[in-house]
Amino acid sequence: MNRTAYRLLLSILGFHLGILGLAFTAQSQVQPLDDRDSTALAALFVATDGEKWTNKENWLTENIRTWQRVSTNNDGRVTRLILSNNNLVGELPDLMGQLDELLELRMGLNTISGTIPQSFRNLRKLRLLDLRDNNLNSIPEWIFELPSLRELYLNNNQIAQLIPDQIPANSELRIVNLADNRFRGNVPEAFTNARSLQNLNLSNNRQLVNLPDFSGSNGLQVLEVRTNKFDFGDLEKNMRVFPDANTRSRYIPQDSLYEVERINIFDFVASGQEIKLQSDARGAQDRYQWFKNGQPLQNNNRIQGATSRELVIRSPIIEDVGEYTCRVTNTLVTGLTLHRHPIFLYYANSDPFATEVPGRFKIDFISGCAPHTVTFTNFVQAQNVQYLIPGRIAP
Repeated sequence: MNRTAYRLLLSILGFHLGILGLAFTAQSQVQPLDDRDSTALAALFVATDGEKWTNKENWLTENIRTWQRVSTNNDGRVTRLILSNNNLVGELPDLMGQLDELLELRMGLNTISGTIPQSFRNLRKLRLLDLRDNNLNSIPEWIFELPSLRELYLNNNQIAQLIPDQIPANSELRIVNLADNRFRGNVPEAFTNARSLQNLNLSNNRQLVNLPDFSGSNGLQVLEVRTNKFDFGDLEKNMRVFPDANTRSRYIPQDSLYEVERINIFDFVASGQEIKLQSDARGAQDRYQWFKNGQPLQNNNRIQGATSRELVIRSPIIEDVGEYTCRVTNTLVTGLTLHRHPIFLYYANSDPFATEVPGRFKIDFISGCAPHTVTFTNFVQAQNVQYLIPGRIAP
């Protein structure tokens, strides 16, 4: 907080404390307002550039009950704060943890950054937290432990971390939306034990793997997992949650299997050692088809496993260089096709992908075009270097 904002906050707090001390008497029919709530909201106003809010009528006046988009109970405590799509810019202040009677907090569609303050652990009555469509970059480990929380919307942020796994079995959570972030790693097994969970959305995180088995989660009605790195092993065991064609969109598409690989077959050709390429989608009902340079492979005396998870190339020869991919479908998980990231086999008696040799040469590999090309940078004739890939031979 800059010095000007800090002075403004101090003046606001001083103003409210004076109002609260003078405006109400013992004979008043209205219960005294709680200065903790007005202090917390004043801090929010300053921290998120309240002067530029779209809706701010009566904010920072003497009666918090009149503040636009603020609801209070009979004791004057704030129970609902609805500031969605209101041009809030900045980080949430720690003083918001004083709003311990808060039931509903909606602040989606703003430009809130940073993380959720630690003081939010005090919001033990909070039932709904909506911070979707902001710029949050992390969330605390305890976020699923708020004892009264039923609905959590954190979708469309910039959260890049593992999903917290501290999810009590007696959690009140019904709806959890973590879609369109950058969560990575395993989906916590604890989600399957959350007995009240009805709707879980993990879509469009791209780096989530290892979906647990939700088949025993009888209360779960909607599971959204598309655009991650789940394979058929993850999905087969969860088909109870995707019972018909109308639910297929909840798991389609998924990212490609494995990562891009480059294998120099020089030693394989010299020794005659077989080459084994893997593409395991982990499903019991998987169907595989391998391709070389976009053309489907068939088994022959040297090529085995053209329709299995492991492709074997026996007695390799130079002509085996090229781009190998695999397409996987599944008879149980219908509608989804998984593709393996390409494996590039090349032939070279030195590594053309190594760091540039000072004063000699550097070779940059450019994938994704046909035929594949090699670009030589600062090339000086190098001895005993041979590189071969379909469509190009370079001495």
